[in-house]
Amino acid sequence: VFAHADVPTTISKAAPDFCSVYIISKGKVLSVRTASQPNKRPIVRTPSVRIEPDNQPSSSPQ
Repeated sequence: VFAHADVPTTISKAAPDFCSVYIISKGKVLSVRTASQPNKRPIVRTPSVRIEPDNQPSSSPQ
């Protein structure tokens, strides 16, 4: 006999304490678990890639 996996409960228990979890089924909110503490790790932002047009004059054969 296999145990029936309760996915909403499993997700709610597995999520870190700094995450709010909303369980929604068929367009209705079944369960809400709000974050119980703030995220203690700083958010690390990576610099965005900036692509600039080539402003060099093209060298064409004469």
